[in-house]
Amino acid sequence: MHPYITAHSGCDNTPDNSLESVRRGIALGADFVEVDVRLDPNGVPRLTHDMPAAFDALPTLEDALRLAAEGGVGVNCDLKESAALDAALALGEACGLGPGRLAFSGDVPVARLLAEPDIARRATILLNSEILCAHMAGTDTLTRAEQSLYLAAHPEEVRELLAGTGARALNAPYQALPLMLLRGLRACGVALSLWTVSDQAALRQLLKEDLFNITTRTVGDALRLRDEA
Repeated sequence: MHPYITAHSGCDNTPDNSLESVRRGIALGADFVEVDVRLDPNGVPRLTHDMPAAFDALPTLEDALRLAAEGGVGVNCDLKESAALDAALALGEACGLGPGRLAFSGDVPVARLLAEPDIARRATILLNSEILCAHMAGTDTLTRAEQSLYLAAHPEEVRELLAGTGARALNAPYQALPLMLLRGLRACGVALSLWTVSDQAALRQLLKEDLFNITTRTVGDALRLRDEA
């Protein structure tokens, strides 16, 4: 049932990028759990948003993927560096997560998706708005407000680029897509994944808007409101 509900890293007041957060997302009934991913110096994908002083104590992506596979939920790997894509994709497949349960967002290069269409056949791609806008505009200096204006001015091109990359949805911060822009993109056939929607009023409204995915820290509220919608 759409939208999917993804448990943001650190959901329900658990530590960000912890196995506790993954377990909590599973227990709450999320469709997906989100983790931030970087490679350690040995090329092992680990859970972290920022570059740490040391990687040794950080959970591995493999541990998170195995928990999710056992729990019957999907995993959205929010890549903090594009170099982590290949290792994370291979690990997901080794843990038995196919394209319906293995997703990637964050630093997923458009050029690679265009050159290697098999990536989007092996995993669900949620193409981040800043990555898409940087590719289309030829610059990575656009502010969030400028990205919103760019999306509003080029909805057909956005739809075509998503189709060309095989991405399932445009992944954007919900504050960057006011309802008029959101509905305009949807009217042009652009599927949307929004983050991080934790306010109940925002959840209630956005659950009416035919979205592909909502990422939230308040998973229980989101699931309850989805059932009521």
